[in-house]
Amino acid sequence: MSETALNGNAIESLHIGNTRVRICDDYCRSRTPEEIKAILDRIALRAIGSLTAETTRGYAET
Repeated sequence: MSETALNGNAIESLHIGNTRVRICDDYCRSRTPEEIKAILDRIALRAIGSLTAETTRGYAET
């Protein structure tokens, strides 16, 4: 495990089976609310394309 991962600002720690997951907010902790909104908007745009493709798969074939 990298040193950054060990020393990150963990906001949540959980176990999934034998795996320990630590969720850190280092990437967005020092961002302004406007920057955070822009990040979330980019994530949403990327996700909506995948979700739309999955939802409409086979639609033209019916």
